[in-house]
Amino acid sequence: MSRRDRLRAGLGLLAGIQVLLGLWILLLPDTFWKWRWVSYLPPYNEHLLRDLGGANLALAVVLCAAVAAMERRLVFTALVAYLTASAPHLVFHAQHLSRCRPRAERARWRCWERA
Repeated sequence: MSRRDRLRAGLGLLAGIQVLLGLWILLLPDTFWKWRWVSYLPPYNEHLLRDLGGANLALAVVLCAAVAAMERRLVFTALVAYLTASAPHLVFHAQHLSRCRPRAERARWRCWERA
């Protein structure tokens, strides 16, 4: 598998994740909200969640365009857009790890459960 093929596969994976996540949030925001790590941050706001779903789908469009064209500037732009969306999200979760329960509990996905 060439480097270009690996890059295309990686972009496709990122795009697929964004499509699935975006559709889930856009079409079923209440079920997304009930996911333990999300409902940790009240209150429920359907409008905000649907906007987030739309933004995830918009990012998926850019990633899919990069997969299709494999043009250097478009691939770079798509990856920078993904990083711009993902980095603050990662920082938020990293700053809130202290709220996690002991390691044994984290293994059962209870890390973000409300106290």
